[in-house]
Amino acid sequence: MGIRAFIFDCNGLLCDDEPFHFLGLQRALSEEGIALDQAEYLARYISYDDYGAIRHVLADRGRAADDALLNRVVTRKRHYYGRLVEKDLRMFPGAVDFVRAAARGYATALASGAIRPEIDRILVHGGIAECFEVIVSAEEVERPKPAPDSYLLALDRLNANPTRAGQPIRACECVVLEDSRGGVAAAREAGMHVVAVTNSHPPEDLSHAHHIITTLEGVSPVTLAAVFAGYVDRGAGTL
Repeated sequence: MGIRAFIFDCNGLLCDDEPFHFLGLQRALSEEGIALDQAEYLARYISYDDYGAIRHVLADRGRAADDALLNRVVTRKRHYYGRLVEKDLRMFPGAVDFVRAAARGYATALASGAIRPEIDRILVHGGIAECFEVIVSAEEVERPKPAPDSYLLALDRLNANPTRAGQPIRACECVVLEDSRGGVAAAREAGMHVVAVTNSHPPEDLSHAHHIITTLEGVSPVTLAAVFAGYVDRGAGTL
């Protein structure tokens, strides 16, 4: 068999909201006397969920990450992020068309480090909420990306769908679309093929992806699936 499923990241891949995540985090941290610039955020923290990012920021600065501090910063960050996306929430060019096309011919799932309310807001805004059989959010996995847990859980749930009869989908029959290094690492660790889109990082920072593109605009799922023709049965690490 060839490629049977597409699994998507969300923030920075479908929706151009990573700057808002950064600005929300930057402001929340600044209220605790902690500075964070965008270059450091993109290089070190973009792949983590909110709690993971803040834990790593604090650890890198020698600060103790007690629960009260973590919860305070996360709450403020999510508040500031929500205010920003209310004013200017945009989907990346080609993202909506690609998702809709994938849903017509493949199993589709989304595995994100965002919380479910943030994901739902984006998908409803883009008119693609009905395109995903499975959605995995940050609350549902113990280990965020770059661990493979979210992608493996998404695959498990695709295979548990009672409307899908026949042979279970294997990891090597999945294509993951990602925009971050941690996401690429998570997909590879899950044994899946991964296509990186250079929305958030330059190509050289995404070199561990199996395939790199600059945009989803004008790209079809069939075209991407064809990239991996002949490699499915040999596993995702052989391309």
